[in-house]
Amino acid sequence: MKKSFLILLAIAFVPCFAQASVWLPFATVSGGVGVYYNNSTEIPTNQAYYRAQFANSTTAVNGAAVKFSSAILKDVFGDKSTDSTYGQFGLDFIIPAATSTVTLPTLTVYDNTNNAVSGRSAAGTALWAIDDYKSGAYGPTTATNVVINSPLRGYAGTASVSLVSANPGVSYTVNFTAELDSDAIYHWYNPTFVDDSFSLHSETGYVLTGKFMVQGELTYYVATDTTPGMDFYAGTVAMTAEAVAVPEPSSIALLCCGAAGLLFVRRRVR
Repeated sequence: MKKSFLILLAIAFVPCFAQASVWLPFATVSGGVGVYYNNSTEIPTNQAYYRAQFANSTTAVNGAAVKFSSAILKDVFGDKSTDSTYGQFGLDFIIPAATSTVTLPTLTVYDNTNNAVSGRSAAGTALWAIDDYKSGAYGPTTATNVVINSPLRGYAGTASVSLVSANPGVSYTVNFTAELDSDAIYHWYNPTFVDDSFSLHSETGYVLTGKFMVQGELTYYVATDTTPGMDFYAGTVAMTAEAVAVPEPSSIALLCCGAAGLLFVRRRVR
């Protein structure tokens, strides 16, 4: 009888705690991805790494522009930019390719300390980040802007590129996919706020798990290739976030009642 009771109790609890995840719209990402090569031989088997960028350049490498998908997210991240197309945040990542044989550049993340670029504090390196770009103006679209804060940070991720269509000598379109794992912590801009877990904040009934995906079609134009050792694939892609539903209070109460009922039945059969 004890064994059957434990099985029944487990069945009652699993649906509530083993929630299925969903992927929610998080942002649109504009600019493109630089595909860097180990040397000047620009072929798929010689790829070194992928870098999110706004511009087709090997020196102006501000991240691709991020526009959050909801007013709630824009408010959470404090996007004050009046630029309705791009906003003040950029997606940065440097993800190694499977065929990489070079030392990758580093991506530094920052904490804000005094609301000024001169006071930003380097907080180590990461694989990717959503960065707050400032220097008078807002956003990564101005090449002179720099990162003052990195509210989202991640240290693991993968990327892949697959050919969709080719117009030899003119253009190549690929499907780009990146899976990004964050530390699941909001690193707030205001230094008086303590950084805290995703689990403490919800958007429209969901809590983010810390996993993100960037996916969409990007195009490389042969005529604009002025950067030996790098091909720039331009376009706008979607960024989604994995999330789980926040249990409603009534659901939690029902779960507790069910558990109590099972315990009562157990006592009766003893």
